[in-house]
Amino acid sequence: MNRKHLLAAAVLAFAGASAFAGGEFDPMRDYNLPSTPSKLTRAEVAADVARARAAGELNTARDSALPVERTAKAPSTVSREQVRAEARAALHSPRRRADAS
Repeated sequence: MNRKHLLAAAVLAFAGASAFAGGEFDPMRDYNLPSTPSKLTRAEVAADVARARAAGELNTARDSALPVERTAKAPSTVSREQVRAEARAALHSPRRRADAS
């Protein structure tokens, strides 16, 4: 009985290994993106990028992934020292200490 099991295991291992033979997918070699010829020259693309950059239409790495409409910033009504004082007061408030416990 032991020989039958070993022989069956060998046959199944061989049959299973043959399923992987051939048909390998090499993403560095076999993967081709569909290509369409460009209708713009390199200079036209560079000019379009420069125009969009000057108009503030380009997203940068600092921008969020979601598009945000750019609006004029409202002037601040508090000074820098007032903001710092509020931050210090918030750090030392008893409520913050109670939340941390």
